[in-house]
Amino acid sequence: HRKNKQLQLDITALVTKQKNLQEEIIIQRSKLTDTQTLIKRFKNDLHECVQFIQEPKQLQDKLQVLYRKYVPNGVKKQE
Repeated sequence: HRKNKQLQLDITALVTKQKNLQEEIIIQRSKLTDTQTLIKRFKNDLHECVQFIQEPKQLQDKLQVLYRKYVPNGVKKQE
């Protein structure tokens, strides 16, 4: 009887752990999808910038827009 009770507690703990891990998988998949979408957008925007490779002023303007879009807080200096 005591052994069965302990096994039931172990099963409950494992089921809870499994549920938590499944939720974490869902969160990580969502983050992965968001990151992949961001990368695709960046590639498309970068491709648009490259179209102005022969026009330095327009290229500079487009790259500045790209920088402001994808680096909203600027670059932090590393110590």
